Amino acid sequence: MTKTGDAAKPPMDLELHAESLLDTIQTKRREITIGAVVIAVLVGGFLLWQQQKRANEEKAELALANPASAFFQGNAALAKGDLQKLVDRYPDTPAGVQGAMMLAQVQFQDGKFDEGVKTLQKAQGSSAAGPFDAPIQALIGEGLLDGKKYVEAAKAFQDAAAKTSFAADKDVYKADAARALTLAGKVEEAKKLWMELSANRESPVNAEARVRLGELEGKK
Repeated sequence: MTKTGDAAKPPMDLELHAESLLDTIQTKRREITIGAVVIAVLVGGFLLWQQQKRANEEKAELALANPASAFFQGNAALAKGDLQKLVDRYPDTPAGVQGAMMLAQVQFQDGKFDEGVKTLQKAQGSSAAGPFDAPIQALIGEGLLDGKKYVEAAKAFQDAAAKTSFAADKDVYKADAARALTLAGKVEEAKKLWMELSANRESPVNAEARVRLGELEGKK
């Protein structure tokens, strides 16, 4: 027999359950929609950032071309101004970091050792400095060495050796550190480095290491 009237209505608890389920679905749908919009905005922002980053890198590369050419041709005076502009304008690009390394060498040539070291230290803070980390540290060592800060130079060269993953470069930087230590009068520390380098026949500084070690042994 078919139920009519109140008897035909679904139980109240079923109605409440259905309404609650619909509310939950609508709430989740809003959350999902909002989440999708947020993700879309983030992805869009990331892609835009990448495009802007690449555009800046390309501009920096173009800005580096002329002063780099002048630098390698030995015209430091011509290169200096453009390198400074490049470093100031595009510090967080690979070209900007390379420009800073060239600018520091020009400053060293001018006898401005502290200024050159500061230029390199600033470049170390660049987000693009990673691949240049060890060479930058070695250049800092050169600036300190030229400025007759031998102990600090030795440490900078040893730090460069620790940073590089190339065995040949590591040995070259250790040799630089040994020379700086010798100039600083720290003969025993220098001898330890030369002994290490002289024991490796594959080292690019093996021959020098044996000569330097002999010289230091002769000073006893």
